[in-house]
Amino acid sequence: MKKLFKKLTGVVLAATMIMAMGVTAFAADGDVTTHRAVLYKEGTYGTDSQVESMGNDAIGETHVQENSDGTFTVTVGLVEDFKAYGITSNMKSIIVNGVLATMLDQNNNGKYDAFQFKESMAFPQKLTASFTIKASLMPIKATGDLVIY
Repeated sequence: MKKLFKKLTGVVLAATMIMAMGVTAFAADGDVTTHRAVLYKEGTYGTDSQVESMGNDAIGETHVQENSDGTFTVTVGLVEDFKAYGITSNMKSIIVNGVLATMLDQNNNGKYDAFQFKESMAFPQKLTASFTIKASLMPIKATGDLVIY
């Protein structure tokens, strides 16, 4: 009886785990899923010398929402007042795959805390991001590989 109970428990646990994995994989239209985004120095993602960009310290939690046309609206959180070269900095503008992203100031304090763009994607997805960082009085421009896992 114990062996049968252990086998049934194992089958139930395996089935539960498989169904739980399918929840985000087959999200319905309009569902929002959470992902991780990393900003790498341009051309280093997927190589042996993979290096995170200085702007990666500004990248926060990422949310992806499926649209009815099969595309996705991606909202990437930004950390306000992050350190770039030891200087307190803020993201000023971001271009993703050649298109200017919508910058969001969700708490209305004059600093961007997220950016949003529309993309048809599969995960992980590598996108080219050009960004401008405001570090004190000096703007810093850079390009990198934005990877969403």
